Amino acid sequence: MLFWHTRRKSLKLFTPANIRVIVFSNLTQQTISTAMKREYSLDLARLVAAYCVLFSHFVLSGTFDETSRTWTGSTESLPLLSKSSQSLWMLDTFMLGKWQTAVAIWGVALFFLISGWVVPPMLSRYSRQQFLINRLFRIFPMLIFAVIMAATIQYLFGDRHSLSTVNVLSTMTLTSQFFGYPLTLAVVWTLLIEFKFYLLITLLGHLNCKKILSAASLMLLLLIFQINLVRHGVYSTSPQMLSITNAFAHDFCFMIFMLCGSALFLIVNNTKPNFKTVGTLFLILSAYNIYRYLCINQLGIQLHQDINVATQIIAGLFFGLCLLTNKCFSGENALTHAICKLSNVTYSLYLLHVPIGFFLLSRLRHFIDNQYFLLMVVTLSVSLIAAVTYRLIELPGNRLGKTLLIPWIPRKI
Repeated sequence: MLFWHTRRKSLKLFTPANIRVIVFSNLTQQTISTAMKREYSLDLARLVAAYCVLFSHFVLSGTFDETSRTWTGSTESLPLLSKSSQSLWMLDTFMLGKWQTAVAIWGVALFFLISGWVVPPMLSRYSRQQFLINRLFRIFPMLIFAVIMAATIQYLFGDRHSLSTVNVLSTMTLTSQFFGYPLTLAVVWTLLIEFKFYLLITLLGHLNCKKILSAASLMLLLLIFQINLVRHGVYSTSPQMLSITNAFAHDFCFMIFMLCGSALFLIVNNTKPNFKTVGTLFLILSAYNIYRYLCINQLGIQLHQDINVATQIIAGLFFGLCLLTNKCFSGENALTHAICKLSNVTYSLYLLHVPIGFFLLSRLRHFIDNQYFLLMVVTLSVSLIAAVTYRLIELPGNRLGKTLLIPWIPRKI
């Protein structure tokens, strides 16, 4: 009798409703586990992008540009690197002269494609609110620290006359475009675009081909509307408003390019790529190039690091090659572990490499004569500093964001 009673009690657990709950729970956990699986190909793409930007800034800017004065001070003679003592600058000057592109632009284009790629899977496991909270704590803790670090180096060792409190505050809060203040840290221009993109994605929610095309179409219509306003002299009495609206038009251009990454994700992760997904990527890429052409030729907007056709091809090839390495990264091993660890610091590296890198170049060049060895030492030093800031600033910020997401995560049944 006791056995029969226990058996009857256990059978009650397997009612149709409970079975649906158990199955749904298992499927949900399986889906989340799959979605959260580390994509080492993206880690590799981030590494390539970060060091492309670092290479071009150190070599091209260090050899020809005087913007390093901000971080090195008036007592340092420029350029930081001798043109005759190293030939790494020849790659960028050749690409700029031949196809109007450079290594740093490849890196930026790769970062934008990656940002577009990661959005669809994130929205498959996060709600809109969760997604926005996740992105806020991904961006701002390290951004705030990097801007303070850059301002400190500029104040102590560089050109403090161009430094102001409002510039620092507007840079770390990503509000410089609204008030017309210059950026304390120039590389933050990409984060202004990234943040607008994440706000757009929060509005769109779970991405599909229709939403991607609708977003690109809306931005293209807004650009055409802006062109008509300019032609009719609407901004003739308000140049400040023209500057703000053109800044948004500038950023929308890159946001459409980021949607190319989202469209590519839909193609690659469909069981069978169909005409709809492939057509979406083609239309989005066409929309980007039309938008880019109108920005430059109708509004006269100088796109910051223009992602032209040559850059699109090169960045697309890099990204495709990184994605193909998924076959090599079938499981956890020493190589994937190293790529993962190195990729973790790319955001910190991107934000810190300019102020710290130029400062170190200006100081260490008095002790290291070989230009190639100097660049290796500075690159390694900046990478190690980025690893420390990732551990102490970025990682705790990410964990705090995940902690705040706990109230929205469904409880296990």
